Amino acid sequence: MALSRFRLPAVLALPVALAAAAVTVVAVSPASAAAGCRVAYSVASQWPGGFTGNVSLTNLGDPVDGWTLTWSFGAGQQVTQAWNATVTQSGAQVSARNAAWNGGLATGANTSFGFNGSWSGGANPAPSSFSLNGTVCTGGVGPTTAPPPTSLPPTSAPPTSAPPPTPPPGGQANSMGFIGCSMAENVAQGYVAVGGRRMWGRTGPAASSCSRGPTPTPARGSGSTSR
Repeated sequence: MALSRFRLPAVLALPVALAAAAVTVVAVSPASAAAGCRVAYSVASQWPGGFTGNVSLTNLGDPVDGWTLTWSFGAGQQVTQAWNATVTQSGAQVSARNAAWNGGLATGANTSFGFNGSWSGGANPAPSSFSLNGTVCTGGVGPTTAPPPTSLPPTSAPPTSAPPPTPPPGGQANSMGFIGCSMAENVAQGYVAVGGRRMWGRTGPAASSCSRGPTPTPARGSGSTSR
């Protein structure tokens, strides 16, 4: 009998799906940009109630195209005017953003800006730390973020093969009666393919309207089927 079509039963396709699920996923690690900076802060002049501050910024990390330098005042100082940078202040927190002409800083490049400010009390201390684009300026260079893991841990290994089908109680070997029937119809009739050659199924009339091959007469004394 010529086979017009053959659909792989679900029980045989299961190992393929499980094997695909066991593939380890490898995450591509993006390159981490090196960041580092050095800041020199100085008070150029000071008078009762006011002062002039100068800030020199050196980029030690990878080139940047646009920068923001932040710091905090610890004695109530307030910025009143600035040049070569746009300086804003909220409480003690100060933020200086590059001007249109000095935003690009190559590795080792330097820029500077200044400001006038007010102060009161008995001291006008310098800020304790500065941060460039969110990275604290320590005078050294380091990655902006810790590199992510290169791979994800694999899940538990699935079984390498599916168990063989078990014939239903009272069933006997039949011919390739599933030819011409859909997979759902064969399942409804209790047929399961074994090695693409035989199947197990109930004897008697089919449970659906699809056509199937004739049921052979078992060979005498052999317990097997023939065509």
